[in-house]
Amino acid sequence: MYKTVRAFVDQVNNEAATTFFAEGIQKWYEYTQKDAEKKRGLEKAREFADEDLTEVICGKTSFYQGEKYYLISGIFTNYLIDIYGLNRFKELYKYSIYNIDVLQGFIKIYGKPLSEILANYRNWLLPSEAEN
Repeated sequence: MYKTVRAFVDQVNNEAATTFFAEGIQKWYEYTQKDAEKKRGLEKAREFADEDLTEVICGKTSFYQGEKYYLISGIFTNYLIDIYGLNRFKELYKYSIYNIDVLQGFIKIYGKPLSEILANYRNWLLPSEAEN
């Protein structure tokens, strides 16, 4: 796993993905190593499950609001990798570096608009609510 994260960092050579994904992949790796940290991330993500993450994902809202988005970005990255696979996430990560319109990246890479992915992510976070 560490080699995968290191490859992401090496691959970008002084260029950066949106902060949400650059921090999200690092936090995701940390979650694979530390269950307690992943639990904290899930708790924070569930606390803010009703928040629309579109603006922060696209870099239009400040990512730097304490640890909130660090934790949430790792959980959202975890979701994308678990549901769609690491290879697709790598494509989205690259897309977020070289293209300004991240929203189009979701459609191109995942075949769905970000709004639909966020709704599915929320159901994944809060499965008991989705079943009601």
